[in-house]
Amino acid sequence: MSEERAGAITVRRYRGRTLLLLVRAKGTTRRVFPKGHLERGESADQAALRELEEEAGFSGRILAPAGEAGFKMESATVPVEYFLVLATKRISDGEPGRDPIWVDPRVGLNLLAYEDVRSLLEKLLPTIDRLKPAGTRSAKDFDDLVLMDFQHPGLTSSPRTIRWPLLNWFGRLLHRRQWEREALRS
Repeated sequence: MSEERAGAITVRRYRGRTLLLLVRAKGTTRRVFPKGHLERGESADQAALRELEEEAGFSGRILAPAGEAGFKMESATVPVEYFLVLATKRISDGEPGRDPIWVDPRVGLNLLAYEDVRSLLEKLLPTIDRLKPAGTRSAKDFDDLVLMDFQHPGLTSSPRTIRWPLLNWFGRLLHRRQWEREALRS
């Protein structure tokens, strides 16, 4: 087991909002980002994704390096290399007792237990605010997506004014509910 550590500052888009993942520190009520040691032959980014899966039960993909912060372990300060991660799918319940929660990133600033990770998150807030991951849509975006997808290619009207015959109210409602259920699962 290596003394090197890696962690995941994990975000996701849900209903037009960006949310931040926090877990409980092992054996305490303090909130932290998923983090842990590097296994033999593992890179820091691989360890961050593994710790995210183990502790919180989510898979993800690395968006960018986020910086380094330290935490006190016995009498030494151990550096942790953090990565900004986009949660892609819920794969398990995670480690018992970790109780993952999704919060607004600014609320996360108040919930994080340690100053060094709070300052790291504070530096990342402008990046997180601009985040709109490719390939993901919120339920709020659904109507625009549906209307644009079903716009007749021969018409030049605005997508909002076109009502394709198949997009009746009931059909749109069913598709929206399915979209929301998929967003909750991931």
